[in-house]
Amino acid sequence: MARILCFINLIWITGILEGQYIMTDNSNKVSGWAKVRHGVPQVSVLGPLLFLLYINDLPKIRNKTSVPIIFADDTSILFAHSNLIDFNKHIHIVFATLNKWFKANQLLQNFNKTNYIHFTTKRNMSVNLKIDFNSNLITSSSHTKFLGVMMDSTLS
Repeated sequence: MARILCFINLIWITGILEGQYIMTDNSNKVSGWAKVRHGVPQVSVLGPLLFLLYINDLPKIRNKTSVPIIFADDTSILFAHSNLIDFNKHIHIVFATLNKWFKANQLLQNFNKTNYIHFTTKRNMSVNLKIDFNSNLITSSSHTKFLGVMMDSTLS
């Protein structure tokens, strides 16, 4: 009985994803309709669940010094390392692995929405970090909203 249920659910989900079309409206310039070839339908009841199923293997992208955290469609990766040179190496390794995952899942990283915050203690001197990947400079931020909580770089 379980196999039949799974088969019926698969057909049902496939039916939801097939035949989806999209158009854009930008400053009263409306595009034509285009067929959605991959992705998750937005503004739907099942959209958030399908999105989580779509990215469920993303947390496997980690190493000894990084931990990915996913909440809805926000993804944060926490890095920690005492050596600045090794810290930068680990960041590049994770970004390279993340980029492979994006390509395999037909996604693109939006570097316009990607930034980092360097947490320090008040007594520690700030280090000038420059983080980039594939010629995309990742901008620094002095504060961020994380799971609904505003935080600054000194966690004060």
